[in-house]
Amino acid sequence: MFKKMLMIASAALAVVALAAPASALADWTHGEAPLEGTADVTFAGPASFSAPAAEAGASATLSATVTLEEGSTGKLSSVSATNCVGTGKLAGLTCTSTFEATKGTGWAPVSSTDPWIVHCNTGGSITITHIRITNHYYLDKAHTIKVKETVLTGDVTVTPHKPAAISTVTLSSENAEVAGAGPAIISGELAATPSGTYGCE
Repeated sequence: MFKKMLMIASAALAVVALAAPASALADWTHGEAPLEGTADVTFAGPASFSAPAAEAGASATLSATVTLEEGSTGKLSSVSATNCVGTGKLAGLTCTSTFEATKGTGWAPVSSTDPWIVHCNTGGSITITHIRITNHYYLDKAHTIKVKETVLTGDVTVTPHKPAAISTVTLSSENAEVAGAGPAIISGELAATPSGTYGCE
């Protein structure tokens, strides 16, 4: 009798398990509803990176536009840096930045056809994958006397302060590297426009 009851209970649990929905992936939202169609969000503010082993890095003001798509992905197809200056052992130098995305086995400038891919993750964090940023350092403000380059690659984690209504975000990374200088630290705080309209949850 006990064995028969155990078999019935096991069968019931199996039915419940099959009926239970899988954990939902995080999606972009507009207000309290899932995003329909696409939407552009611009992020702007101060950002920096440093390579501790080289005691060098850069800081700049970033501006980037992300096109959110239905579901959990998006495309970052426009990014620029202004007021770029060297830090650490590169302090006193000015700089410009080239932003590239993967294309086949190589790299291409970030654009609408070759964007950085953006992911809305469970828990509200956002990931920008496979970035490449080359910084060109100059002795002069006119950017005519170039003395050094750094190449930063990896993924960027974008953490909204309020995932349900994104207004400001912080930048970080767990796997960024500078070629020839080892692991890199990425930081920054950007404001979203429009503010508080879209979410990742």
